[in-house]
Amino acid sequence: MAVQEYAHLLSAGRIGKLALRNRIIVTAMGVNLAEPDGTCGERMLAYHEEQARGGAALVNTGTAGVAWPVGGNMPNQVALSDDRFIPGLAAVAAAVHAHGARFSVQLHHGGPVAMQDMLAGRPVWVPSLPAMPTRDFTQAFLLDELAAAPFSKIGAFTYQVMTREDIALVVAQFATAAVRATSPVR
Repeated sequence: MAVQEYAHLLSAGRIGKLALRNRIIVTAMGVNLAEPDGTCGERMLAYHEEQARGGAALVNTGTAGVAWPVGGNMPNQVALSDDRFIPGLAAVAAAVHAHGARFSVQLHHGGPVAMQDMLAGRPVWVPSLPAMPTRDFTQAFLLDELAAAPFSKIGAFTYQVMTREDIALVVAQFATAAVRATSPVR
């Protein structure tokens, strides 16, 4: 692997109007580092600050729940369903910006894979009832992995086919979370 193959990696770049110092981007991942109440604490701040310090031009939080805890896919998922989550995200953004990087948030609602709804006994929202699986998905995992996975604690759960009102609610939740994600600390 020659350096020449990646000659533009450290060149400035753009995503639309967003100027980036290079083309190294930390994409959205489910890092599960938020506090149990959905806020961004020291672990999340240190994790993303280190990415910016290390040279990434754009750092993404990973999935941020627009209806948290409803629709959550992880126990320590970032939340953006209420104004009380803004200060923690703003602190992470400030730490990332201090190292010359940009910061973004991936808005999320788990829908049919909302593991936190399954664990809490809430119906899982789906656009239509899914087909029955043709094979057991657990065959792809080792027994130790299955025992340690959050879904090992999920019992029976129910699907709820979304109504037009449910869909409108989730659209509004995404819109409100987008406003929060781009707002200064209130």
